[in-house]
Amino acid sequence: MMWFKNLLFSNSVSNRIFFLLLVLVQIWKGIYPALTEVRSDFPNYYVSSKLLLEGKDLSDLYSNEHFNKLIHSYGIDQNGKFAPFPPATAFIMVPLAGFEPLTAKRIWTCINLLLLYAVIVLFRRISKLTMLQSTSAILLLGGALFNNLYLGQVYLFVLFIWMLSYLWAEKRTGLAGVLLATGISIKYFPIVSIPALFIKKNFKMLLATALSLIGVALLSIIIIGVKPCNDFINSVLFDHLNGKLEGQNPYAFAFQSWNSLALNLFSKDTVINPNPVFDWPQGIFILKLLVFLGLLSTLVYAIYKLRKHAKLAEYSIVLISFFALAFSPASASYHLLLLLFPIALLINLEKDNEALIAFLVISIFVLGFSGILFNFINSKVSFLPFQFYRLIFLNSFFVTSIYFLVTRKENRLD
Repeated sequence: MMWFKNLLFSNSVSNRIFFLLLVLVQIWKGIYPALTEVRSDFPNYYVSSKLLLEGKDLSDLYSNEHFNKLIHSYGIDQNGKFAPFPPATAFIMVPLAGFEPLTAKRIWTCINLLLLYAVIVLFRRISKLTMLQSTSAILLLGGALFNNLYLGQVYLFVLFIWMLSYLWAEKRTGLAGVLLATGISIKYFPIVSIPALFIKKNFKMLLATALSLIGVALLSIIIIGVKPCNDFINSVLFDHLNGKLEGQNPYAFAFQSWNSLALNLFSKDTVINPNPVFDWPQGIFILKLLVFLGLLSTLVYAIYKLRKHAKLAEYSIVLISFFALAFSPASASYHLLLLLFPIALLINLEKDNEALIAFLVISIFVLGFSGILFNFINSKVSFLPFQFYRLIFLNSFFVTSIYFLVTRKENRLD
């Protein structure tokens, strides 16, 4: 692992060649296709904002069939749906909704590139790496980054405001709370920072976050409507958290979740899964419960071991983030961008832990580029563990990171 870290962080010729290759991959797989075609998921954001801008009726926002027809009515030859996005997601593309779809996508791609630069700057500030090292580390995420660009996703935006809310938590508390609430309102994930605010007793930011969340909810009700908000709470939110996405195959390998793995293992479906490994429906709940309790116990154990550390708040963000991604109800490659903030924190927290930093670097690369390899393998071989490669990697990453942290603390005590 150390040689790979040295390759990435040195100023050698091989480092520069490797860096150039990483940039070319993003241009080839991310930037160029992002500028030339409109693909899901961008239409889901764009059309919801278009409806809002034009003052259209949004009462059927969460009707998949109705929303899909609206996508096609705007000349976009892509299927899509607004669910499972929170209502506030419809606000994101309002400034771009007046443009034609491809023009709006090109503008959003340019914004994404600016956000990428901003994320690199913030990664550098948090991790204390150099600008080149920070850029290289982020480019290692490969598929997570180029899919975010290509598909017109919003995860760089969420990552940016989440990181900025952390940096502004002490000096610009109110604005930091607004930023954190905005991130939570769009993609939930930044909620992992809330325990850190309690640990730091930053009650001003907690209050600002809570008031901002209430404000976003009220704006959603007033502008988007009561019915869509009710539909989200009653029909979308809890199903999403349980891995059930209406209109999508819950057995799909693409979800890379314990729910989809459990269904493939234990649930028989005459069309989708006629030959499960074990025809045992009760096994779905049992497996998910055992995994959840195992991961949660590991998380609690690690936090307990670090309870007296001066940077416990930062460690809590790191560990809860890793836990959340390991037990996500449904994951996609671009979700891995959310690893960048906790990894930047961990690099700074463990800057003298060469082995851990080497592990983080190689893990980012494996998570970012393994999809290319396993997509090829899975096209040739049908083997269930290979189909859930990212789920296995994320859970291994979570457990191994905790092993490095806990054993290092014990060694220091010795």
